[in-house]
Amino acid sequence: MEISPEQLDAFRAIYRAKFGVELTPQEALEKAIALLTLMKAVYQPMTEKDMAQVRERKSHLMNPE
Repeated sequence: MEISPEQLDAFRAIYRAKFGVELTPQEALEKAIALLTLMKAVYQPMTEKDMAQVRERKSHLMNPE
């Protein structure tokens, strides 16, 4: 997994703004890789069928019978 220096700098800035902690480049790289690994494991694109199911559930929640 490749993370460019610019991406790592952006990650460090976001982390500093959110948590008030300044990460070293090595700490930032480790945390960024861990986050990307988690996102890769958890995130799955939705199919049209999945989206239709979400819309139907939302419709039932908004208009209970």
